[in-house]
Amino acid sequence: MKPPICEICDVRFDPRAGGLVTFAPTPRSEEWRARAAREPGFVGHPPDQGWFCPTHLSAAHALADRTLPAALEEMRSVPGHPGPDDPVATPLTVAVGCAPISSAELHRVFVELAGVIVGCLGGVTTPTLERTSSRRWNEMDGSVAPDCPYVDDVRDAGATDDVEVEITRSESWWNPAEIANATVAIWVRDRRRGVSRGGIIASSTNTDGTSVIIEELSIGYPIVDREQRALEAVLDVIGRA
Repeated sequence: MKPPICEICDVRFDPRAGGLVTFAPTPRSEEWRARAAREPGFVGHPPDQGWFCPTHLSAAHALADRTLPAALEEMRSVPGHPGPDDPVATPLTVAVGCAPISSAELHRVFVELAGVIVGCLGGVTTPTLERTSSRRWNEMDGSVAPDCPYVDDVRDAGATDDVEVEITRSESWWNPAEIANATVAIWVRDRRRGVSRGGIIASSTNTDGTSVIIEELSIGYPIVDREQRALEAVLDVIGRA
């Protein structure tokens, strides 16, 4: 496993602050995972995973449906994106304060408001969402599964002829009694045009031991009206800061 050094700015950070993001598979990553499954004790870093510092974590999650090389290329192509010599350059997202809410509860709100958010983002139909969940072990510093940090992923997703909707919650745990961070997001994609309609993402390292408390929501920069409407719909439910 690689150390926590950001793929974008090469800054080493506390893994409790940033995060490890898994991207769309490639033939190379599928081959790597097949080998890891058939060879007990096989170690290394999955080719479809990358570490991202707190500055770049939200943008990385927003592009997780791409391959890692494609996501990195897009993130680096943003004019004025933060780099190692300019950590406060043009942001990739804009954060708006909200009333404190746990990551699990925010996920529930996103699911409940999926139809409203799709409408705000210009979608016509709302799909039925199906839930999947998985656990990813982060073997590091000599620790191996199940006695090592892990990431629990929950995904509610569905599609119609009009849109694809994906709601995700990724929670990183040091152990079953100590959570490190969480990211919750909803994304709507235009199936006909093959482009994103927008979404909302929230990340936090503010924990009380077994849950993460979210205190701000992020949308793309610059803010566009459809994402502003979606953000307002969520804030109307969970409350403003």
